[in-house]
Amino acid sequence: MLRRLSDRPGPGLGVVLTTLSQDRATLAVTVRLDVGRRSWFYNAGFDPQASRLSPGLVVELASIRDAIERGQQTYDLGPGDYRYKRDLGGQERELLRITATSSSPAGQMTRAWSAARRNPWLRARRNALRRALRA
Repeated sequence: MLRRLSDRPGPGLGVVLTTLSQDRATLAVTVRLDVGRRSWFYNAGFDPQASRLSPGLVVELASIRDAIERGQQTYDLGPGDYRYKRDLGGQERELLRITATSSSPAGQMTRAWSAARRNPWLRARRNALRRALRA
């Protein structure tokens, strides 16, 4: 049995919880966020003992169907290139990372750390060091 709970009575921000259960046992749960006509996968979980039934995929498909029925225009499955996303018709999108900080010393440290992480030369050195440590 699939069930949907939502605190969204109309347009705007909504949190939608979709569950899959069998014999009073919850097999899978997914949470999505709806803002305007866009939906975002937020989190999901399933009972590992039911994994052969693919309850996580079943409940996610139910959430996608519900979003379509509610008139949502996009459904974002989140970051990462996974086969199941491509199989569902997912398309890659470029993401933008924004870091907002204060002028405090902690904010200045955060800005410096963020800049260092984006630096290609430093990133290459870090990756080389990681590879060397694994060998």
